[in-house]
Formats: sequence, structure tokens, C-alpha cells
Amino acid sequence: MPDLTDILILLALNLLLWTPLLILKHPIFIVTERLPRLRGDFPAGVSWLFLVFVRKGFDSAELRRHEEVHFRQWRRYSPLVMGALYLGSSLYWLIRTRSLWGAYWHNRFEVEARKAP
Repeated sequence: MPDLTDILILLALNLLLWTPLLILKHPIFIVTERLPRLRGDFPAGVSWLFLVFVRKGFDSAELRRHEEVHFRQWRRYSPLVMGALYLGSSLYWLIRTRSLWGAYWHNRFEVEARKAP
């Protein structure tokens, strides 16, 4: 059972990670060849807090809009809550679809990001 010190440390860590999200208006995009491939050329981009890693040759306005949605999601929910919600949605869909691809495709945060205009 976590004590008060554990809870305060988690809250401080959350605030520390959340601060750049609240200050920045847009994520920082980093184009790289070092993004691991999970399936073919997937993923083309990965969002983590205020950083977005984009596979070289796959940078596009559509991908940037998608990743901007993830940036706003991190900002909206905070790092710890967003991480837990994303994982929870992935686990739910992994159980329902019995597929890692299905877990990604149906994840509510990915569905929202794909709807980006």
C-alpha cells in the first residue's frame, strides 16, 4: 500500500513531466531513421509527451495533425493519467480483438487522432 510519500513523489513526477506540455503550444518533431518497426513501416510516428519521433521519409501534414492530437491528449489528461488510460484502452481492445494491431487500431486515443481534420 503506497504511503503519503509515495503519492507525493508520483504527483511531483507528474507535474514535472506535465510542465513542458503546458508551456509549449506544439510538440517538438524529431525526424529519425532509428524508430523501431513493429509491422512493415509501422509506426510512422510515435508521440511521447511533448516529443514526436517521425520515421524519415514519412513526415506529412496528415501525420503531424495525428500526432498533434496525441500532444493535446497528453496535455489534457496529464502524463500519468494519459499513460494509464492509453494502456487501459489498449488492454481492453487486446482482449476483445486478440490482436496487437486491433488493440492499436481500436484504442480510443488512436481513433480520436485519426479523426483529426
